[in-house]
Amino acid sequence: MLNANKKCGLYPIAMMFASVLYADIAHSTIYQLIPSDNLKQVIDQANAGDVFNLTAGTYELPSGNSVLNGVRIFKDNLTIQCVGVKHTCVIKKNGDYDAVQIAPNVKKTVLKNFTINGHSVYQGSGLYVKGGEGLIEGLLIENNGGHGILLDANPETVQTNKVLKNVVRYNGICGIVLNNADYNWVNDNVIHDNSAEGICIDRHSDYNWVNNNRLDHNCLYWGVGAIGMDAATGNTVSCNTIINHHCGRAESLTSEQIGWGYLQATDGINFQNNEGASKYNYVLYNYIRTASGTESDQDIYLRYQDSPMTDPALNPDLLTGSFKTFSNHVYGNDASVKDDPDNTGNWVDPNYPNGRDIGDTSFCDQYGSAIHPER
Repeated sequence: MLNANKKCGLYPIAMMFASVLYADIAHSTIYQLIPSDNLKQVIDQANAGDVFNLTAGTYELPSGNSVLNGVRIFKDNLTIQCVGVKHTCVIKKNGDYDAVQIAPNVKKTVLKNFTINGHSVYQGSGLYVKGGEGLIEGLLIENNGGHGILLDANPETVQTNKVLKNVVRYNGICGIVLNNADYNWVNDNVIHDNSAEGICIDRHSDYNWVNNNRLDHNCLYWGVGAIGMDAATGNTVSCNTIINHHCGRAESLTSEQIGWGYLQATDGINFQNNEGASKYNYVLYNYIRTASGTESDQDIYLRYQDSPMTDPALNPDLLTGSFKTFSNHVYGNDASVKDDPDNTGNWVDPNYPNGRDIGDTSFCDQYGSAIHPER
């Protein structure tokens, strides 16, 4: 077990409490940390199943741009949580790195109720998830130069994570990103004022559930939509409230970004398809309004992408070909839908008779579990 080192301010708590925090940690030790502790060093030395209770205050991470400076989780069943008032335990980074990273193949990490603050000037994501079966709940993730939360590694390992009830704001790229990530839940989050998309479902992220999130005023500088989808299969995007976006504004884009196609953005849900076709997705009972409070002609855009546009410096091999949006189900949304004529086999409800009012989750409650009952 990790030594309760007096110099680090660690205090082991009675073992009898461990079982109430996570079912698989009956033989772990619970530690209480104070802001003067070296959080990164403590987590580096952890054993599988250990629990770390953070008390209120700011936990400063090392200065410098090494990827090793962030909190890196290598053991299964680890819990880090703020005790006391929610969000008063702040992990603050001091360089261009991911503040907290869950390593590949690590399972059942629990992160709850603390803040990750990127200090506004530093690159890197707030939370980078490469493992699976984790619970990410009640976090405040803000001011990171990169993404707020990034789930990305391998679809076989980044699976069945639950990203629930977090606030993700003021980040330099996207709010929450699924990239090569399957069978994850992104539910009940508040995502606002991020520079690009609020949520991205990208690059073969399949069979995820994105439900009942509130997205407000994202795409501050670029982005294809409040929710962007690309080469995605079998996802359910339902009962989200999407308001007050300004995606695709020429005045906020560089000439290079315009060349990459960001003027094709929509204020709602955009099947962008820069990198592959999106198919067999369910888009149900979402509420979408533009910044002016009205519907546009393409709140939900099922794009036939005949000139895929992405950053050529990053993806020089992805600039040719054409990608359809096909065999998707779009139903019951309080939003307009544009389905490009070259697409095939999309089931689109043209009249939206069952669209919901803002804040109404009754359709999610009634129908949500029926889409993927195996979950």
